[in-house]
Amino acid sequence: MGCILPRKSGSNFRGMISMEKKDFFNRMAESWDERFYTPEMRERLPQLVPLFHLQRGARVLDVGAGTGGIIPYLLESIGPEGSIWAVDFAEEMVRIGRMKFQKESRVVFELSSVE
Repeated sequence: MGCILPRKSGSNFRGMISMEKKDFFNRMAESWDERFYTPEMRERLPQLVPLFHLQRGARVLDVGAGTGGIIPYLLESIGPEGSIWAVDFAEEMVRIGRMKFQKESRVVFELSSVE
């Protein structure tokens, strides 16, 4: 026989799962680019961006931006008039992203959750 949790308990459970995810991404942040943005991935990203149909001067919202691995390709697509608002829920991902793009005025990293 299954157990039905009260709504409040279910909400707490979802919150715990979110904290586990956040902790995971915070722990992985330092090595994220090395692990995820492999040479093969970097080769594929330029092929992916045109599928977004971005126009020059576009304002882009990058949800789950991580450390910003796709941002250089987005910047190339939107040109000097465009801008990117990069959002992630993991503090370390945002910290690293901000460091990587600190000289790029068209990119703003924000710590936020979309849940």
